Amino acid sequence: MNTLEKELFELGIPKDEANIYVALIDLGESTASQIAQRTGIGRVNTYQILERMIHKGIASFIITNNV
Repeated sequence: MNTLEKELFELGIPKDEANIYVALIDLGESTASQIAQRTGIGRVNTYQILERMIHKGIASFIITNNV
């Protein structure tokens, strides 16, 4: 866990959400599969965590080339 992830976790953000948030900052626009690979979190769990983050307003999504 890097410094930013630790700070987010201390602010009450769950560890996996903090991990994905940092990955999104590093990767920028990316697919759930790319995020899952970067974080080591399973792809299905990544989708679920991203849905929670979208609901909270922490992340968003776009559709590009039907993806």
